[in-house]
Amino acid sequence: MQNKRGKMPDAIHSRLITKDIGDDWTVNDHLKVCILKLGCPSEDEWKNDLSRTGNLAIVTSLLQPLEELPQSILAQEFPNSPSLVLAPELAFGSSDFESLDALIKQYDQNLIFVCGFGLTNGSNLVNLANRIDVEGIWHTPPNINKKYNGGWAWVKDGNTTRCYVFLKNYFEQTSEITVPNLVEGECSLRLEGSNLVIFPLICADLISTVSNSPSKRIVESLVGSSSSNKKVLVTGSLLNEKSESGHWKAAIGDLLGLSKTSNARLLLSNCVNPSPVQDENTDKWRCLSGAYQHREGCKPPSNPLPNIRYVDDTKFSGFVLRNPEIGAAFGKLQWTNNSSQGLHAFSECSQHIWQ
Repeated sequence: MQNKRGKMPDAIHSRLITKDIGDDWTVNDHLKVCILKLGCPSEDEWKNDLSRTGNLAIVTSLLQPLEELPQSILAQEFPNSPSLVLAPELAFGSSDFESLDALIKQYDQNLIFVCGFGLTNGSNLVNLANRIDVEGIWHTPPNINKKYNGGWAWVKDGNTTRCYVFLKNYFEQTSEITVPNLVEGECSLRLEGSNLVIFPLICADLISTVSNSPSKRIVESLVGSSSSNKKVLVTGSLLNEKSESGHWKAAIGDLLGLSKTSNARLLLSNCVNPSPVQDENTDKWRCLSGAYQHREGCKPPSNPLPNIRYVDDTKFSGFVLRNPEIGAAFGKLQWTNNSSQGLHAFSECSQHIWQ
C-alpha cells in the first residue's frame, strides 16, 4: 500500500488503511484536544442501536453557538485553532450520524472528531459508505445481516469534510461475545498528515494480544516508516468498567513502551464515569479518561493540578480526569519531555460540566 506520506511494512499494510488528513493540525508544537465525558448507553440503547439523545444534545452545545454567545463552547476554548474531539465507545446510535455530520460541517474551525457508535446493522454501514463524503475502512463491505461495533472519524479541513467509518476488531470477552450476529472488523484506520499520525481504536482493540492485533499493527507500522519524525497519537474510545484492571495497565504500558522511539501519546475517553471510592489503588484510575505517555523522563507535578490527577505504572505515566460528572475536558496535548516545555503530555486543562 502506497500513499503520498510514505510506505508501511508489507507485513501489516493490508489491515491498516491510511488516509491523508492534510497539514497544520498542531499549534506551537501541540495539539488542542477535547475529551468528552458522555452518558453511558443503556443496554437497550446499544443493543438496539437507538439514538443517544442526551449525548447528541451535549455535542450540539459543544459545537453550535449558544443564543447568548457568538461562539460555541469548543470555539471559545480553542479560538481560531484546529482541534481534536474524542468521544467514548457506543456514544451514539447510527441514526445520530446526520445530526453529528451537520454539526461538524457548520463548525467554523478545522476539526477531527472521533467517536463510537452501534451496535449497527451491516446494511446501515453499507448505505452510509455509499455517500460521497463517507468512506468505509474495510476491504470487504460489512455483511448486511450482521451487526457491528464501530467508530466515526470526521476530518474537517477548510470547506472539505470527510467521515471514515471504522470497525472494532476485537470484542470484550464477556458481554459482546454473547450478542447474536455481532461480528468483528478486520482493518484499522491510520490518519496521517504532514506532522501528525493518528490511530483511532475502540476499547478492547487496545488490550488484544492476538498476533496481528490493532496495537501490534500500530507499533509495526511505525518501525522504519516515513512517520519517524511525526507526532504519533493513539486514541481509545472506551466503555470500560474496570479501569484499575491489570490488563489495562499492561496494555497501555506495552503500547507506549513498544512505540517509545516514536514518542507516542495515548488519549482515552470512557463513557463509564465512576464515583470516588475509598480504596486508593482503585480510585486513582477512576475512569481512565485522560492522556498518557511513556514514563521515561516524567515525574509527579510539584503541586496538585485542577481537574486531573497524575498517575503512573512501571512503563507509563499520565493524567486522569477526576470529575465523574458529564462534561468535557480541554487541554494541550504535547510531545515534549523537557523542563522548559513541560514534562507531561497534557497541560492547561480546563473543564466544562453540563447540568
